[in-house]
Amino acid sequence: MTPTEPRERLPALGLDEIVSVALDLARELGLDGLTMRTVAGHFGTTPMALYHHVRDKQTLVDLVVDAVLAQVRVPTQGSWEQRLRTLSLAVADALDRYPGVAARLADTPGLPPNGRRLMEASLSFLLDAGFDETEAGLAYATVHTFMYGRFNVEAAMRGRRAPRSRAPVAAGFPALDLVGPAQANLHGRDFREYGLDTVISGLRNRLAETRARAAGVTPASPSPS
Repeated sequence: MTPTEPRERLPALGLDEIVSVALDLARELGLDGLTMRTVAGHFGTTPMALYHHVRDKQTLVDLVVDAVLAQVRVPTQGSWEQRLRTLSLAVADALDRYPGVAARLADTPGLPPNGRRLMEASLSFLLDAGFDETEAGLAYATVHTFMYGRFNVEAAMRGRRAPRSRAPVAAGFPALDLVGPAQANLHGRDFREYGLDTVISGLRNRLAETRARAAGVTPASPSPS
């Protein structure tokens, strides 16, 4: 290139623009398919242009993960049960839209800023409900463990085609033969919501028992059926 020949004009890039494009690509390709070259290609430039704003691919991935969680709004209306349910399902829905983000959260120590924001909200719901510090932490862990486990089950099942009809399991398994066909019309969200509602119902009962003991009342034990 001669001194009088103009240099190539690179597009004006900013961190927000880079993360926004990376977020769109992560939704389309999954987090594993996100590369610096793919993002740079969207801007018509080379990966080196991105390194002025993002240190490396891992940093970009972390920014995308945080941006996914930033989409989740914390509910402010309703009972603690309703707010916890709404928030938990909203987080799962956000993770659904961006394959690979849940796995990244599980593999990375600590939480990104918006992860801490959402955890803070869930713990606040539980503390405001009347759980003490220890039980609030245990209750949060219980909800989180169920939701993450359920999410992983759904991710593993995604793309598999359910059989149109179920043949009898085998002689001697009448319960399986009875329940099996009933599952055909259920979807992942049905299992997710049923399980979450059951966990929250259990937490509500647990809180009632704690309050009864504090008031000097012995909670009634469930009678055997």
